[in-house]
Amino acid sequence: MRGYAPFSPDENSLVLFEGDEVYSTIRKQEYNGKIPRFRRIRGESELYTSDTVMQNPQFIKATIVHQDQAYDDKIYYFFR
Repeated sequence: MRGYAPFSPDENSLVLFEGDEVYSTIRKQEYNGKIPRFRRIRGESELYTSDTVMQNPQFIKATIVHQDQAYDDKIYYFFR
């Protein structure tokens, strides 16, 4: 599925599946010149990080931490 996984092991991107929601750092357009953003690509509503949050990140891992109240759930993504 295009947009859900990197096409090459050399690509710097993450995909996180959680139930019916999918989060990704893969760019919507391959050569748009924008900084990669962490975004929800499938789920209830769109979610994006700001363009200024990361400067040329090297993504390592993403994980979800569930809390007792769903609105307190957190997504952590690690990059250097």
